[in-house]
Amino acid sequence: MARLVFDGNYKVFWLDVAPASATAPTVAEIGAGTDITSFVPKDGFKLGVSNNRVQGGSLDESFLDESMGTWTSQVSVDYYLDAVTADNTAHSTLGVRGTTGSLVAIWDGGGNVAGSKAYVWPDVEAGTPIPMDTAENARQKATAEFAVRQSPEFHAVVTA
Repeated sequence: MARLVFDGNYKVFWLDVAPASATAPTVAEIGAGTDITSFVPKDGFKLGVSNNRVQGGSLDESFLDESMGTWTSQVSVDYYLDAVTADNTAHSTLGVRGTTGSLVAIWDGGGNVAGSKAYVWPDVEAGTPIPMDTAENARQKATAEFAVRQSPEFHAVVTA
């Protein structure tokens, strides 16, 4: 069985308009968005998923049982800052507080083609961009953090 690596198999798109279906975004909907993949460093797409637990049990037991409770995704994207004379697509797209839209990450190497598997955040709002601290021998980057306003879909399949 071949295991997927991230390099060359992961594509990240910003959509100004949410797909009609978070479980089945279309090639056209994704194509109308902005491909930000080339601006994202290899470790720069962070899903930020966490699961909360509900504790149970009673005083007559020493074991504390748990059930799954709520969950969240605090997605963020690190991106490169390019020279002013170059294309600064990621900063123009993600780096404005209050910008709303959708994020789609195609993770199976298929790209924006029907049948590709995707993660979809149908409704997100950008916060203030966070420029990185200065560093020796480092490219300048910033981080876009998002408020996730609708449940993400982690089993989406791109449709024609």
